[in-house]
Amino acid sequence: MKVASSTIFLLLISHLLSAQLMLSGKIQDTETNEPIPFAHIYSIEAGTTSNNEGEFTLKVSSLPIVLNVSHISYESKKFQLNELSEGGLNITLNLKATQLGDVFITPYNVIELVDNAVNKGLNDLSQKIDAEIFYRQITTMDEEPTEMIEAFYDGITSAAGLENIELKNGRFAKNKSNDEITYPSFVNFYYLSTIPVIQQEINDFIFPINNNYDSYYHYKLTKLLISKEDSFEIAVVNYTPKETSLIAMEGELYIDVKTHQIMKLTGTISDNMGIQFEKSNISIEIENAIFHIDITFDRFQYDVPVLSTINTNIDFDMIENGSKKDIFVTSTLFAYDHDIKNRNRSTERIGKDGDILKEISKTKYRKRFWKDNPIIKRTLEEQNIIKSFEELDLFKYQF
Repeated sequence: MKVASSTIFLLLISHLLSAQLMLSGKIQDTETNEPIPFAHIYSIEAGTTSNNEGEFTLKVSSLPIVLNVSHISYESKKFQLNELSEGGLNITLNLKATQLGDVFITPYNVIELVDNAVNKGLNDLSQKIDAEIFYRQITTMDEEPTEMIEAFYDGITSAAGLENIELKNGRFAKNKSNDEITYPSFVNFYYLSTIPVIQQEINDFIFPINNNYDSYYHYKLTKLLISKEDSFEIAVVNYTPKETSLIAMEGELYIDVKTHQIMKLTGTISDNMGIQFEKSNISIEIENAIFHIDITFDRFQYDVPVLSTINTNIDFDMIENGSKKDIFVTSTLFAYDHDIKNRNRSTERIGKDGDILKEISKTKYRKRFWKDNPIIKRTLEEQNIIKSFEELDLFKYQF
């Protein structure tokens, strides 16, 4: 009797697994046909985001299903998908209507907009929302891949960004340095994805949303993004630093003029952000360092804005023994499956001393898990990087 019950159970599981469908497609601009990276694609049961080439995959249980596609700069789209299409879905989005500050009289005062966004952000910090987190980081030296980290976390997010993470599964690969060449390592680079967008305390690094924002930055309203379909306006505010001894950026804030919620932040700064190298007994100089961060919040899928993506990168020249190498580190953090019912949890912000490699070393490397995982569709370049590390078994033998 036990054997028969087990057999029936396995058959049911097999049927459920086979019933899952994998949707794939590409998001493009209607006018230019250019890919739209980091668009949100979601149904009532699952969600994902498009990669740098606008491509995505999404696992669903069955068809028909209603799909939603949104992006902060484009009109959202909603449609029912009844069957799989050969070659994947081709979804086009229209840009939101734009009005420029130079050609119209705005009813909005930029300082009031920023002030309202600061107050709104500070008031919302207490709302902690659970989410699943995917993180990928790639380092290249003269365009050749030298290091890669991928990780899945359980996370806690807020209006300030990422608050806390607990590793579920991860992998790490790196070319090893020797007497002839130094491969830089950035195992704590993910910390730059945890710097709070809304700052209650200011240390060395200043974001443009804080209690004393007007002491550190100039603000200028540059355009309004107007969505007739979604009935909202987003003010795009350019910010530039005033003279200060602290590290300050320049970039853009996207603020919903009705709710005063921050929907997006971009920032760039010429700074090495405290870069350190694997070998401490060598002389290395850093030149021409440029750091960039891009953070978006999504309000389309839920009744409140939630953290969606954090993209960071740093580009600099590494000079060792007179030899110059171009180093580029890029990371993508994607939050999905938010549990908006589970709010107001107590948590501590992530510290700089988190040892991601120590945590990854405790997880067993499962090649099939990473190969078949559909959370974010990899670009062809990312696939080739992964393949090059796997061929050398670098993911498996780092520890």
